[in-house]
Amino acid sequence: MPSGLRAGLSTRRATPGDAKAIAELMTAVDVADDLDPWVSESDVFEDLTDPELDIVNNTWVVEDSNRLVGYAELWNTMDEDAGMEVQGWVAPSHRGRGIGAYLVDVTEEAARSVAAGRTKHPVRLWNFIPSVDEAARDLLERRGYIVVRHFFHMAIDLSDIGDPPAPPEGITLRSLDPDRDARALYELVEHAFREHWNWSSTSFESFWRRVSERDDFDPELSLIAMRGESYVGASWNITKIDRGWVQDLAVHEDARRQGLGELLLRHTFARFKDAGWERVGLGLDAGNVTGALRLYERVGMHVTRRFDTYEKELPASAAPPE
Repeated sequence: MPSGLRAGLSTRRATPGDAKAIAELMTAVDVADDLDPWVSESDVFEDLTDPELDIVNNTWVVEDSNRLVGYAELWNTMDEDAGMEVQGWVAPSHRGRGIGAYLVDVTEEAARSVAAGRTKHPVRLWNFIPSVDEAARDLLERRGYIVVRHFFHMAIDLSDIGDPPAPPEGITLRSLDPDRDARALYELVEHAFREHWNWSSTSFESFWRRVSERDDFDPELSLIAMRGESYVGASWNITKIDRGWVQDLAVHEDARRQGLGELLLRHTFARFKDAGWERVGLGLDAGNVTGALRLYERVGMHVTRRFDTYEKELPASAAPPE
């Protein structure tokens, strides 16, 4: 059982109303670690209102005199790989007070509880931390976690990107039309990412809610690529604190290795530059099998931060029901 928090600290579950305070906590952590802040209030609100996050049981807010100083969330996929994802943050002013250890304890206990009676296999728990966070790394390694994966954030300065190339013959690019393109965008993303590490398929309704309900989503900044009447690629994009953001770049496998991903990126950069943005960023799995890192470097992007994925196997606490 978790040992609890030190005197003066309290804990509760998160609510959507905490989105601003949680985003501010994440920004404070980034600034303290000399990293560019990248999580917006919209990002946090999206997560806190996502039906796939059990906000009542799998979120933890730590407070000091009603000030939010720690936060963690557990995402339960429980697919055939029996994997769950954890992220946690501790305010720089409250590091060294046992909050991180407490959050590791409660998320592990919650993961065991979720898995009880549902799987006879060990449960894999993935904890994502910035690579520069040595204290988090040491804590996780002491608790038996090992690093298994790396993720990057990349960015480009738009000041000298030049004009994007014209599409090749047979390909047209246009802005995303939500009424016409929503389901096709969903199908492109599902198809393009289905073989990626830890990818979990979702319903069209869940996907489109995450896209359309963001207040930083502008269809004019997102692109659809067509070959005749066929959808062959898309770049759906949002804006963050100080940059545009490529949320998903998807190219159908039948149209890969034809320069379509680069074409979409260069036109995306131009869209953001015309809208007044100075930078564009995105995230990717360093082990991406499609060669995405080489593509992003080729168009002028560079790595700005690395996340490390730490894994721990938790023994199954009970056999699944017959």
